[in-house]
Amino acid sequence: MKKYFKNHFKNYWFLYVVWLLVSALLSTIIINARTRLSLEKKVEIFFACKGYGDSADINDYLTNNKPYLLEKVTLSFYDYESDFFGAYYAANGIKSDVLILPEKDSIIIDKSVENYFSRIDTNAVESYFNQELYYYSVNGYTYGIKVYDYATKTGLLSSIFTGLNDDIIDYYMFFTDSSVHAKMINGIGNDNCAFEIITLLANYETI
Repeated sequence: MKKYFKNHFKNYWFLYVVWLLVSALLSTIIINARTRLSLEKKVEIFFACKGYGDSADINDYLTNNKPYLLEKVTLSFYDYESDFFGAYYAANGIKSDVLILPEKDSIIIDKSVENYFSRIDTNAVESYFNQELYYYSVNGYTYGIKVYDYATKTGLLSSIFTGLNDDIIDYYMFFTDSSVHAKMINGIGNDNCAFEIITLLANYETI
């Protein structure tokens, strides 16, 4: 019997190799599908601001009013004056779905914008919100939506900045190129979550 198995393996070893490769491939496909599904069900928002406090209230609001296709919407505040902000930005910022960033040269770096953020179809955005907006552009391409203008105290997310009156700066919203929700903001696909998240934040009255 032992000799039989030895000869069998010797003659058909390549079939075992193929079986192992197919099994590994199928496992990878299943894991990737599950991971992608989980990514499609959640949105993470990275908010860089000056000395912001607790995010519990706004996260309760997001949880209770999130789009029905999403299971989780999370917003995290990061103090851009903190010594650890650079580490937080590298670890969490570019890996999130949405970023709300102040117009500071040390934070919004054009090269990073081009490398990590999704381009924005301004026609698609303005058609959805039915208003003219202002943007952050690099080399002729649009990457950010101006969501707060300090001088006029206006913008899509002006209500969120009620408690930021001492932060004399404008803010932009970006979408990471790796986010599964960024496609429609770029004029392709049918994932409406990016627009719905902007609307959700715009309807938040006061933190």
